[in-house]
Amino acid sequence: MVNDSTAPTASITSSWISQRYRTIQSMVVDYALGVAIIALNPFRSLLVLTLCVAGALILKMMWDIRHKWHFAGRHSVLAIASYLFNLLGALTMGFMALLTLIFIGVVFPVMPRFGLAAALMTLTWIVGAVTNQFFLNGYLKGKSAIGEING
Repeated sequence: MVNDSTAPTASITSSWISQRYRTIQSMVVDYALGVAIIALNPFRSLLVLTLCVAGALILKMMWDIRHKWHFAGRHSVLAIASYLFNLLGALTMGFMALLTLIFIGVVFPVMPRFGLAAALMTLTWIVGAVTNQFFLNGYLKGKSAIGEING
């Protein structure tokens, strides 16, 4: 993990930014695997609890990503609209992953049990990637406006 103390104080280098981006992407994969493991809950009566815990983890992941990029907030209306449409696309892809495993379950009866795990993992992964990209762009926009980025 990259600490904030590893960033140069006078200028931000592109290697530091790419290292931070990769660190956050690996954190997103960890969250996605954690949510998928939680979604493998064998008790169907606890589905609402499972979805609440998964939603809380996704919100926590989004907060952690914002924190890692120092809450970079210089975004245009177009960037915010694009972010919201990307989140909608993440929901769509999660639903498609669920449907895919349900349809595969016609041939292999054990597969639909993994549908929720695949859907939540897909959702978490895409939301994390979109959020990382959104705040990276805001961070770069803020730093380039004051001339702190050096190659």
